[in-house]
Amino acid sequence: MKAKSYETANVRKMAKKGTKIGQSQELPVDNAPSNQQYDKLGLALYITALTLALVTFVGGSYYFISQIVQGLQSKPIPWLMCILMVGFLVATVYTARTLVWLGFFGTVMLCSRMGAWMRSEETSRIAIKLDKFMPNGTGWASLALCQSLLQRGQYKESLAVAEDEWNRNGENVKQAMNMGPLCAYAGTVNQVDGNIKQTLVWNDRALASFNFMLEDYTDPKKNKSFMRRFAKSQTTEWLGQLKLQMAGVYVNNASIHMGARDFRRAKECFKKAVEMAVQAPDSPQRSEILKASKEQLGRLKHS
Repeated sequence: MKAKSYETANVRKMAKKGTKIGQSQELPVDNAPSNQQYDKLGLALYITALTLALVTFVGGSYYFISQIVQGLQSKPIPWLMCILMVGFLVATVYTARTLVWLGFFGTVMLCSRMGAWMRSEETSRIAIKLDKFMPNGTGWASLALCQSLLQRGQYKESLAVAEDEWNRNGENVKQAMNMGPLCAYAGTVNQVDGNIKQTLVWNDRALASFNFMLEDYTDPKKNKSFMRRFAKSQTTEWLGQLKLQMAGVYVNNASIHMGARDFRRAKECFKKAVEMAVQAPDSPQRSEILKASKEQLGRLKHS
């Protein structure tokens, strides 16, 4: 999921003035109503996928179990056929589970992109409740819900979603791809509320997840795998976006340290922001981060 970068919404303003302790930040709030057309389309997609999953599970289970029972009642017992039927039964269960996941994931992605936040948020909440059933957890659902709530100015609700997901999967390295932007959003929410201490805590969590992903996707041994080679072109673009997100978080941390007059840490963070931003694809956001960071490094030259 491509995350919208709220952590750099006020980069230049914050970098110039420095974030004062307890100072809240204003973010753009989307007050547009949910797109009803895609709310309905998302619901149709959701119901269709769940119906297919149910038909696959019930129909497949009935057929393969009946074949197994019939085989066990035969003389002699066709063990090879029974084993194959067991394998097909297991495959049926996993196929049904995948269809359920696609119903949730596809609905959330479609509705999030088309501004149908009502369906997206409702589906995300249901998916989170089914955490144990979903393949690879529901970090993606928490991320989508947190982002949607943040866009609509529902800051406390957004933070509650992030905290819940952190308590559930914060230490799960398999969820690093979702936890990075999720923690960055939580840092933004705390910054809006003027809770600087918690902003730094969440930003550090975000950077830890981002750094893990960066190390994982630049590991020469893992890059030899077939899937990594197949997705190499997309991986390069994704890594650039990852570094841009990291640069935004570093700028926010630097601004907070500037406000606390901790110029040494501020300087370190601005340097890291520049280091990450120069490796990111060209964009207005990248240019803004580089300009603000270099301006501050010039002021901090003798600090």
